[in-house]
Amino acid sequence: MQYKGVYACGHEGTVKISGGKAADREWKASKAFEHDCPECQKKAKEEEIRVINEESASDSKKLRFPELEGSPKQIAWANTIRLKFYDFCVERGISPDEVIDNETSASWWIDTHTCDEQFVAEYGKEPEQESCREITYDADDDIFTLKLLDGDKQNEKFMKSLEKIENVNWISDTGITIHTKKALKVKRLVYRYCFVIDQNTADRLEIDKAEYDEGLKRAIEDQKILKRIDGGN
Repeated sequence: MQYKGVYACGHEGTVKISGGKAADREWKASKAFEHDCPECQKKAKEEEIRVINEESASDSKKLRFPELEGSPKQIAWANTIRLKFYDFCVERGISPDEVIDNETSASWWIDTHTCDEQFVAEYGKEPEQESCREITYDADDDIFTLKLLDGDKQNEKFMKSLEKIENVNWISDTGITIHTKKALKVKRLVYRYCFVIDQNTADRLEIDKAEYDEGLKRAIEDQKILKRIDGGN
């Protein structure tokens, strides 16, 4: 049901209230008219953001922050985010200089939009690579060399898979060689346990490397398969 009234800002308007008893709807409508109309609220919010962004831009100049690149709207918003980040770091005795000096793209600040100690501590570090099994193939000797993960030797399912392959030689706790003409069994092992392969190995196992690599990437991101890679079920 629609109710007409006058908002606190003096503008007339209509609110739609549905459900409940008539008395409840009338009460909700009266409460709605105690505030400014939606358009005035929107303008007030935009003005509030404009003032905050102008103050942030002024403070950024005083602090001699690098100029940001982007559209005027992006820069205004990013300046505010960057200043919050600066204040966060200063309050905790953390240096924000590396991040502020390096990141001059307004879109980066908008997309990142983060303020925490872990982010500052990890900024600029190379991400750790997920551990994966690897396999290479030596065409001269017709031998596969496999680099395994710690614990593979204690992984019952993995060991049972190996038992199906002939001429397996352990050269270390995480390394084996396989000299076999039955490449299909090796291929099954590679697919099941997500080995990283090079082009030479892919050719020997008749695997489309580009397609396999894309599947491997998805597999690593999949927690169920990642658990299998790490030696689980």
